[in-house]
Amino acid sequence: MKYFKKIIFLFAFVLSLGNSQAQVIKEWGVGFAGIWNYTAMTYGADLRAHLILSNRITIAPQLQYYPAFNTYHDFYAGASLHFNFTPSYQWGLYALAHASYHDWINYAESTNSKAQQNNWNAEPGLGIIRNYGCVRPFAEARYNIKWSEGNLRVGLTFFIGDCGGGHHEVCPAYQ
Repeated sequence: MKYFKKIIFLFAFVLSLGNSQAQVIKEWGVGFAGIWNYTAMTYGADLRAHLILSNRITIAPQLQYYPAFNTYHDFYAGASLHFNFTPSYQWGLYALAHASYHDWINYAESTNSKAQQNNWNAEPGLGIIRNYGCVRPFAEARYNIKWSEGNLRVGLTFFIGDCGGGHHEVCPAYQ
């Protein structure tokens, strides 16, 4: 239950960032993804926000959870910085750098000499996202440097209000 409270608190914080009236955030959306860690053969879920600062730069605060049915029971809280190489195309190809706090819930069961409950991780990666619209599918491939593990993510981000990004599409919910 304590991890569920962490998730709710951190996601509420992320949403409050998106609701801020800061002029630096051009567009924002919230979303989710399924995660497959193909090295450890584990599955998880990702909640995130996409805070678009410019047509090339996005910050994506994220919460990730790998449930107890996996070999590794984990919780992550962090953020990614995305650099979009193709902002004027329908689909954006981006490089990402991710940093996160990692709570390895069942670390005591591991024989790994680096196993401890509290960790910091860095993950470089590549992603693709639809550059405009109210519903923006995305996919990412990342590599966790500390644990030498790769993971794939596929999800959706929902942008409310200005769904344009220069293309001036109107979200169907507002037509």
